[in-house]
Amino acid sequence: MNPSFKLFIIVALIVFVPLLIAHKMGYFGKNGEFRPNKTVGLQFRKGEVPKQYRYYVLSDSAKGTFAIAGIEPGYTIDSPGWDPFSPDPETLERLTLAMVMQNAYTAQGYQIADPDKKTIGVLYSSLPGPVVRFKTRRIKIVLDIPRHIRQDR
Repeated sequence: MNPSFKLFIIVALIVFVPLLIAHKMGYFGKNGEFRPNKTVGLQFRKGEVPKQYRYYVLSDSAKGTFAIAGIEPGYTIDSPGWDPFSPDPETLERLTLAMVMQNAYTAQGYQIADPDKKTIGVLYSSLPGPVVRFKTRRIKIVLDIPRHIRQDR
């Protein structure tokens, strides 16, 4: 066997196998999914969101609201910019109006599902293509904020 091929095999075992094991154990996180849901969108517009969730808002004081998420109490959002808030009807109305006025996309409701397809929360956002990653009981919600609305993001 060629010595350079042996070296390649050794390096592969030392580097790639631990990375593969870490990936399989969920160290890098696993994808969940956002399922579009008209009922969730209607609940946010009416200011009658499910009470069992803790609520967070992603907003910018200069540009407005980007998204509102409610997640089960056992989970935390591990993404920058998400602030907890109390979802009383007046606050929800103010935030959802700010969301609609800030960009041309129609706000949409979603159910948040973990990698096992279990619903663990809701999302209301006017930004397209949300992505959610799970790492233990922490979730990372990634939204594509268009360049024309971003300030320091």
